[in-house]
Amino acid sequence: MNDVVAATSLRNGRAVVEEGPEPVLADHGVLLSALLDLLKGSVYFKDLQGRFVLINRTMAKVLKVGSPAGAVGKSDFDFFTEEHARPAFADEQEIIRTGRPLLDKEEKETWADGRITWVSTTKMPLLSKDGRIVGTFGISRDVTESRLMREALTESEARLASASGELTTVSQSMVASAGETAMLADFLQNASQQISTTVSSVASSASQVQVSIREISKNANDSRTVAKDAV
Repeated sequence: MNDVVAATSLRNGRAVVEEGPEPVLADHGVLLSALLDLLKGSVYFKDLQGRFVLINRTMAKVLKVGSPAGAVGKSDFDFFTEEHARPAFADEQEIIRTGRPLLDKEEKETWADGRITWVSTTKMPLLSKDGRIVGTFGISRDVTESRLMREALTESEARLASASGELTTVSQSMVASAGETAMLADFLQNASQQISTTVSSVASSASQVQVSIREISKNANDSRTVAKDAV
């Protein structure tokens, strides 16, 4: 059996895949869909009212529709809550009004079923053959994991900063306590010296009292002797 030789050429603005003696025509839409399905990320085309006209299979899985055709004619309001659908629609209307693209915007997607995801989105104006803006198209890449990691890192940094602040407060308190302890030690040392001085003074006074008592006793004995002699 002879091998089949395939070649691709253009005829009348359509891609022609020639296989053997009979050419097989492939519509541009089929080729575009095949190309879109190879891209990593959700690819979508919308009309002026924000309704889907074409999406790739990745987007169909994200929207949880059976096939890309299941989203045609629907909009973000059919899948997301107002929190995400409304600003996304506003961004697209701004693109349609100005012709300026939206590049790498990080968006929070709030789904009707309660899920929350994050995507990095780029959107462009969709032009007709005569250059008129007839809608928008874009690609959104899921960045939920990296977003959650950044949030966890930020939270850890906040906790670390709080712990550092508490440690600084404790350290300052310990320094203050050490200063108070040193002052107390100085006070006790001074008090001890004063007590020692007082005890020495008392001892000296006691010695003086003893001397006075001995003198008084001696004088009393002398008085008795004089009295006897007088008698």
